[in-house]
Amino acid sequence: VGDEIWSRNYHREWSETTVSHIRTENGDFVLAGYANIPNQNIWDIWIVKTDEEGNEIWSESYGGDNSDLGMAIIETNDGKYAVGGITDSFGEGREDFYLIKINEDGELLWSHTYGGGNNDRAYSIIQVEDGGFVLAGSTESFGEGGKDCYVVRTDDEGEEIWSLTYGGEEDDLCTSIISTSDGGYALGGSTESFGEGGLDLWLIKLGSEH
Repeated sequence: VGDEIWSRNYHREWSETTVSHIRTENGDFVLAGYANIPNQNIWDIWIVKTDEEGNEIWSESYGGDNSDLGMAIIETNDGKYAVGGITDSFGEGREDFYLIKINEDGELLWSHTYGGGNNDRAYSIIQVEDGGFVLAGSTESFGEGGKDCYVVRTDDEGEEIWSLTYGGEEDDLCTSIISTSDGGYALGGSTESFGEGGLDLWLIKLGSEH
């Protein structure tokens, strides 16, 4: 139990970090994270796809003139991939939620940003039954003050349907989201506004109609 079967590393003369990975329906692996561009103090989203033995099939980077980070990846119901993260290159200002969709070969199909004039960071993503997406993270653009939990619901093309914030006057953020059996969502994160004082674990249950 726990014996190593194989290990691989992937490198493109950059400093790379993997934050999220999935195993696809056909057994391949797809890793998502970010890579530091040489001689520049900026990061790009970096995606690596491998076969079931970890042999690289392709790797691609995505982003603009500033830093862009891939924080979570899922396989979509049409066999492609959606990546949620953070962009400082596009959007309303400073950092924004960033959602990109790519095909099986790493080709960018579309991208969208969500947020306001301050820092908004997506850490987790799910796809829901109608093909749309829900991203969860933190916002400093909206809410009650400090950081607040920020949830954005989109259609299957990434167009925003609604967004909501949860929190108090201190820093509160959501770092994970899952679908629940009743059609709603559960959010996990941390709160300084509620609880016993200092930083507490935070669990939020949302209904199907949020």
